[in-house]
Amino acid sequence: MTRKAIRHVLIPLLIGGFIYFSCRGETIYLNKFINTITSGLTGHLISRELNYDGLGWIIYCLPDGLWVYSFTSALLIIPRNKSTEKTSTWAFIPLLIGIFSEIGQQCQLIQGTFDFIDLFCIITASIIAIRNNKNNKT
Repeated sequence: MTRKAIRHVLIPLLIGGFIYFSCRGETIYLNKFINTITSGLTGHLISRELNYDGLGWIIYCLPDGLWVYSFTSALLIIPRNKSTEKTSTWAFIPLLIGIFSEIGQQCQLIQGTFDFIDLFCIITASIIAIRNNKNNKT
């Protein structure tokens, strides 16, 4: 794995996962899954839902943005072929998944809570990832 992949794919994914796992309630599927596979041994690591004023976007929206950033970066850093045009087309997949998941939540097709700040984080993360990774040099 290159330094660029570590910096733009792995680190944002780990940070988002840490925020999601450590700051969200026990009702989150990831926390339920981890608690199940570890037979409750990690239950003490899962914090109660945090509701600090001003930090809500970090806890609830930033992980979505970091996921989109990481996924978009991966698609740009690890190109499927030599064509820049085709690689750029692939880079919009995480953005579309993020937007459609929020729309699905709004229409109650997907479990979750629709949030405009989520949409903002998803779109902003995609733009930043494309801007940071437009040159595919390591």
